[in-house]
Amino acid sequence: MTRCFEVLARVCDPKAKVFVGTDEKHTYGVALKRLFGERLVHQKTHSSVPRSYKNPLFPINHTFAMLRDNLSRLVRRNWGASKKREKLESHLWIYLAWRNYVRPITNRNHTQTAAMVAGLCPRMLEVTDLLAVRMFDSKCAQRRAAESLPRYTLPTLEAPGHAPAKETSP
Repeated sequence: MTRCFEVLARVCDPKAKVFVGTDEKHTYGVALKRLFGERLVHQKTHSSVPRSYKNPLFPINHTFAMLRDNLSRLVRRNWGASKKREKLESHLWIYLAWRNYVRPITNRNHTQTAAMVAGLCPRMLEVTDLLAVRMFDSKCAQRRAAESLPRYTLPTLEAPGHAPAKETSP
């Protein structure tokens, strides 16, 4: 939790107010106050508030429920639970890529992904686009690959009438 708040502190404007919504867990307020001081605007939501669309914590609660539903490693009381943090992290990155770049943003809008709406990608990717990039399991394998293989870039993703996306290196 503290590391998450520290990342938030690094990306926020150091002079701007910081608006954070949490449940009423005491340690959140202590950690946030330490990092943001007087700039903090902390909205606490009691756990008895109905968990509907009107609940300020609905977006994060819904996201966590989707993760538990879509990531077999997060299903509760299951043999498929992750035993190693690195394996869960790899699985999570694959899910995030699928969720934001391949899956349509809503059931009603089948033509856009979250990445397209955010301006990160000009078109919906296919699963084969995600699988075209090799992921290495270990730090040692990553280092050896970086030393011995030529640098590869992701293919340029173009949509009709759009400028090509910026190329990135793995």
